[in-house]
Parts: sequence; C-alpha cells; structure tokens
Amino acid sequence: MPAAETVPALAPWLPANTDATVAAIVRHAIARVGVCEMPLGSNRSTLIDEWAREAGAELGSFWCANFATKVWRAAGLTTAGKGKDPSCDLLMQWAKDTKRWSATPALGALVFYGPNANDATHVAVVVRLSPAALVVGGNERWGALASRNGVAVQLRAEQRTDILGYAHPFPVAG
Repeated sequence: MPAAETVPALAPWLPANTDATVAAIVRHAIARVGVCEMPLGSNRSTLIDEWAREAGAELGSFWCANFATKVWRAAGLTTAGKGKDPSCDLLMQWAKDTKRWSATPALGALVFYGPNANDATHVAVVVRLSPAALVVGGNERWGALASRNGVAVQLRAEQRTDILGYAHPFPVAG
C-alpha cells in the first residue's frame, strides 16, 4: 500500500518572511476558491449570503466586495465597515482615505477594476506576484476576463487592463 501523500500548505510559494497577516489573507482567499452560487446566476448560496450579511449587503446583490472584505476580516484586518464594504466605490475611497491606496500591487492587496478612476466596478485579492500575478476574486465569470457579475470564487492570472489601483493591507509610506 503506498504511503499517503501529504497535502501541501496553501500558498507554498509565499516567502518565509511574509508578514503573518498578509499570509493569512492569501491563504483565506485561496481556501475559498470553488465557492459557487447555488443556483448558478443567483448571486446566492449559504456562504455568499453569510458574506453579504456580514458586509451589510442586500442578499442576491453583486458580491465581489463582500468576498474580498470577508477575506481581510478573516485575517484580522479592518475594512470600510458594514454597509460600505459591499460597494467597490466606497471601499476604494476608504483605501484612499486610510492611506492604503497605491498604483503598485502587493501580496494581500485588493485590486480594483473599473472604467475610470471614480468608478470601481469589481475587486479581487492579490495572492501572488511572481512569476505571474495571480488574483482570487468572488463573483467571477467563467471564461471571461472582465466581469462584475459572475458565479464563483476563482483563482486567475491577472490579465485585465482596467486596473484602477490597489488597497494595501496596511497604510503605505508617502
């Protein structure tokens, strides 16, 4: 009988000196990959509804920001707050107001997408920077690069060109 294969830790690529909170963000995001709407297209499931309630969102609404802020809260960080977390625009403004906003990606950062600097329409979590940038996003559409209303939590290579900026887990210098 062959020996049981050991399961690798989530995100084995993280450098040993990665901040514990940042590592927790990456691991929490990756652990939720595969969560799907039930039924597909409903913006609902037991877990998605839980994230909506925690964020102060209407059940059945777009849930990318509910997912992203849940990941940050699970790692022990604060977010914009209940009622503001479900809004990509309010979450982006909170990041700017709290000096977390940057044009540079970072592990554990929230990446915001949209048509212009004042209109964030989607958000995901940066889980890897090299050799390719990877993100985990909630409410992602299968097979589409750009979406604000999908059906699942997915891990994908960052290929979008409508990136507005990044909310770092901690305030950035300058």
